[in-house]
Amino acid sequence: MEGADFGTLIHAFMEHVQIKENMDTTYLNSEVNRMVDRGILSQEGSKVMRMHKIITFFTSDIGQRLITSNHIRREQPFILAKDVSEYVGKKTEPVIVQGIVDCYFEERMVW
Repeated sequence: MEGADFGTLIHAFMEHVQIKENMDTTYLNSEVNRMVDRGILSQEGSKVMRMHKIITFFTSDIGQRLITSNHIRREQPFILAKDVSEYVGKKTEPVIVQGIVDCYFEERMVW
């Protein structure tokens, strides 16, 4: 599995992993099995997961901050109007930007 397919696999895992205090190899492997059972991940995909990279994320500063948050939001759509005049050098109508935020969390009462 290469490139975009691998990225899609990791994205699906990170979207559905249940966050808890101890995100160790045993727990993360059980989450992979849970996702295979539910059809979120394929059996093939489960065999190419790079758990050491996922553990590296969850042991990083941002991963630890995510783990300790009481409020986590994933896959949240957004729409905003952005003034791009400064980028194009003339006055323009606002540009509508829309997308989906993969993950954000509350920290010290700030989102």
